[in-house]
Amino acid sequence: MILAIDIGNTTMTYTGLRRKDGGYYVVFNKKGDTISDKTVSFYRNDITRILKLSGYLVDDFEGVILSSVVPSSAANFKEALTILFKKPPIVVSIELDTGLTMDVDSPEKVGHDRLVDAAWVAANYELPAVTVDMGTATTFNVIGKGGVFLGGAIAPGLETGLWALSRRTAQLPEIRQMTPTFSIGKNTVECMEVGSVVGSACLIDGLVKRFEAELGESVTLIITGWHAKTVEGLCTHEHVFDPDLLPKGLAYLYDKNCV
Repeated sequence: MILAIDIGNTTMTYTGLRRKDGGYYVVFNKKGDTISDKTVSFYRNDITRILKLSGYLVDDFEGVILSSVVPSSAANFKEALTILFKKPPIVVSIELDTGLTMDVDSPEKVGHDRLVDAAWVAANYELPAVTVDMGTATTFNVIGKGGVFLGGAIAPGLETGLWALSRRTAQLPEIRQMTPTFSIGKNTVECMEVGSVVGSACLIDGLVKRFEAELGESVTLIITGWHAKTVEGLCTHEHVFDPDLLPKGLAYLYDKNCV
């Protein structure tokens, strides 16, 4: 089994994956808050605790791949993994063999989660394609024919936008994320639901339409991420909803780069 760990801006995810029919399936998935600036000992104990909660031990895994967008956590976390698993994890970076050709200004600055999403899609979907990953930020990747990473877009995430509204305005409340069945809100909460959830769907449809116009052809659209389930059903563009896109991409990069 492969252990794939993704350290996001607000959420850390541990996923165990097994190979099946040329792909991967998720055995377990554990999420928690991202905890930065801790010691190697702290991370070692926390990793062990998470695995036990999942019903597994270190010896159940052949190896680990780590993706992090939080630099302050990466070094000590990597050392903790090396101690536990008796070999260093594969760490996602632009130096890995991703199968992608980078056509952007600064490839080394592309978020590691974006590289993972794009690599999996380039290897498994018809191109050109667009991935939309809905987390703390909503990230768009455009992958051209031949696996060329063309860039994309980054927007505030659904929850990030709601957080800013409730804290930066005097009279707007905090609300739970729900998928509205209407587009015209009749009260403050409904208006916020429409603006955030329906607005996110419109953002996806609108940007993808502009991507297609710029490319001069239609794209395969794949939607994933923590908040995707709330939004993807409202998108009018034909798409694939793949909640396990990132961990499958990590497992793919593990196999592609495992020496």
